[in-house]
Amino acid sequence: MVGRIFVLAALTLGGLVAGPDAASLARWLDEKPKEVRKVNAILYFPQNGRTVDFGDRVLRWTGPGDGSQRESQSAIIEVQGRGVTVRRAWIVDSPDGIHVKNADAVIENLVFPDVGEDAITADNADRLVIRNCVFRNAEDKAIQLNGGREILIENCYFERCAKPVRVKPGVTVTVRNCFATGAVDFVRADGAGAVVRVENNEVRESRSFVSAQKGARIVLGPGNVTRGIRLPNSATDGATITAARPE
Repeated sequence: MVGRIFVLAALTLGGLVAGPDAASLARWLDEKPKEVRKVNAILYFPQNGRTVDFGDRVLRWTGPGDGSQRESQSAIIEVQGRGVTVRRAWIVDSPDGIHVKNADAVIENLVFPDVGEDAITADNADRLVIRNCVFRNAEDKAIQLNGGREILIENCYFERCAKPVRVKPGVTVTVRNCFATGAVDFVRADGAGAVVRVENNEVRESRSFVSAQKGARIVLGPGNVTRGIRLPNSATDGATITAARPE
């Protein structure tokens, strides 16, 4: 697992996601680190400014929950402190992944080989950064953004995730340099005040690229590439999808 951060960073070449590197990430999903840490209760990180590096270990959830789409299941990690960084872990059998409940958090270099209810959920998470993460098999959302402004999602890989990024009212987020295949909607935003900028992403063999509902706004920046998309982008109930103004 040493050096995987560089493989993930190589997702982008000249600002566009590169297919061969995406294929290497797919192979990475099928690899398994040897060291496993069993977790049967939520790992809480309330200390401000703490960095938690799991050293590419598997965190295998053995507590309650079934990993279905039932709401209010247990997270394996809850970030409570401000400015906390969580990095380098495989999250396995966790019903509801990681909950971020404070500002300035960084979630990086995590692998979710089989997403449960959600992989990452954010509440009141201003300036959250999610980068260099890999997600597979989300029946609904991979990343659920309930609250936060100036959030950044970059250099992530999504395979067979119905909604890689779901954005709720009042959230502002940029999604860039990501790759997705087998999605329903790569980005779905719904609710007044939700603003999403989408740039330099590649999405293949999916139902639609982006969907905006109930007053949300999606701005399409430069460099997005789509292949095998079955339906056009959709904006309903007062939502808008617009092209970014040239800088």
